[in-house]
Amino acid sequence: MSKRPESDARQSPKSSTTQSSSVLKRRDILKTAVAGAALATTGCAVTGQQNETRWDKQVDVVVIGSGTGLTAALVAAKAGKKVLVLEKFSAPGGNTGVSGGVVWVPLNHVMAREGLKDNRDDAKRYLTQIAQGQADESLIDAYLDNGPAMLDFVETHSTIDWRVSKMLGPVADYHPDWQ
Repeated sequence: MSKRPESDARQSPKSSTTQSSSVLKRRDILKTAVAGAALATTGCAVTGQQNETRWDKQVDVVVIGSGTGLTAALVAAKAGKKVLVLEKFSAPGGNTGVSGGVVWVPLNHVMAREGLKDNRDDAKRYLTQIAQGQADESLIDAYLDNGPAMLDFVETHSTIDWRVSKMLGPVADYHPDWQ
């Protein structure tokens, strides 16, 4: 068994990091938040002067990720809360930014406005099938119950005007063959 050279044993972890590791990562933020919450609930506080963390902004709500997280930020802001959105990418949007901005929400006012018919049983069957057993039925019901109201809220309180996507042709469905 070979021994590491002495110079490697003393090497600081920071000196061997790459440039990408200097970017603040969502996981690191969450770890810090959980640790801080744990300390706060136990009445402990960091008192060391060398490693003291100083925050330069105080907010009511921190949203991590700017994809669907922006909806949460909008709701909080409309409720009068100070909101901070943290995003690791250079542009907002998360997966929505690379999906073409398409959202699938059944039973909504946009479809009704454009004369499209929809029903809850078909939507639930579709979501259940696409989830492949990985979603609890109560979550699917919550999505069906609250999704249309979310679209209304976002359209009312932002500059977004929803429309029915024609990207997939006349049948805007990933699986039109599913009955």
